Amino acid sequence: MLSRDRGPGYRVYMEEEEAEEFPPVTADFTGVITEVRRNREAIHGLNSLTREVVQGIQNNGRKLDAVSANIGAMAETVGVQLPAKRIELIPFERNLIGGAAIRMYETSPFPGLITSVIIHWPAGCWGLVGVAVWHGTSQLCPRDGFLALNDVTPTYYFNEPVDMNEEIWVNIENHAVGAHRITATVSVKET
Repeated sequence: MLSRDRGPGYRVYMEEEEAEEFPPVTADFTGVITEVRRNREAIHGLNSLTREVVQGIQNNGRKLDAVSANIGAMAETVGVQLPAKRIELIPFERNLIGGAAIRMYETSPFPGLITSVIIHWPAGCWGLVGVAVWHGTSQLCPRDGFLALNDVTPTYYFNEPVDMNEEIWVNIENHAVGAHRITATVSVKET
């Protein structure tokens, strides 16, 4: 039951409840040991299954390599040259403290096209961490200014020509208080 006493500083009093007694807890060691043995057997079964799956993947990789070589040989016998286009993913990643800015540079490994830019803003950026991607003297993403988002990883698609050894660079400005790890990946396809 509650009783109330009104005076300077309103107070609430509660009656004490009787404590319920519980029986003592005893460990069932035989049951625990049986459960551990059962789980150990399941884990050993998973280990052998995992080995079989990995071996199957490796065998499939070898089979695909053989098929690719056979297709190349057949194309060569009929006089068809298969295009061997390379794709390079150029990663830019930095944990940037608040109030700092950085420019990171890489060069294009071959003449080609910048086909996509993937940028990741972690949660907590709140549009205060700006990212701009350039190649040479041309701003690529966005065409002007900075992109500043929060907790997203959008992909931007392009067909932008780039020369061999041309600089591809990312400019990051952190106007937030805390540090944020920003990742930008530029995909270059050989032409």
